[in-house]
Amino acid sequence: MPQLPTVEWPGGLPGIRHHRRVCWSIPDSPTLCTVPHTPPYIYIVTMRAKHYTVTGSVQGVFFRAETQKKARELGVAGWVRNCTDGSVEVHAEGSPQQLKALETWLHTGPADAEVADVRVREEELAGFGVFTIQ
Repeated sequence: MPQLPTVEWPGGLPGIRHHRRVCWSIPDSPTLCTVPHTPPYIYIVTMRAKHYTVTGSVQGVFFRAETQKKARELGVAGWVRNCTDGSVEVHAEGSPQQLKALETWLHTGPADAEVADVRVREEELAGFGVFTIQ
C-alpha cells in the first residue's frame, strides 16, 4: 500500500460528527478517517471515551441542553442525563482535545449553574454518532 500523507488535527477532525460513518475506531489506537471530496489523506484522530459526574446546583438550569449544545459544537458524541441524587452524568467520546475542552466547560456549565465538582473516569468507546439528552 502506498504511503499517504497523514494529518493530526489538534482539536480532532473538523466536522467529525458528519463523517463518523467513514471512520474506524479501535480503543487505544488512532481512528483512521477518509473524508469524501478531499485529497487522499488519512486523518489520524485518537478517540477516547470519558464519563463525567457533575455535582452542585446543576439541575433545573438547562445544564443538559447547554451540555448537548457545547458537545455538538466541539464534535463530541455521547449523552447527558439527570440523576436522582441531583447530579448530572455525561458520557462523551472524542479526541483528547475535544474531551478536555468539554471537561473545562463542565467545570463552569451554563450561566445559572453552580458546579461544585466534576468527577472523571475513563470509559470504553461505545461508538455514539451524535450527542443526545437522555
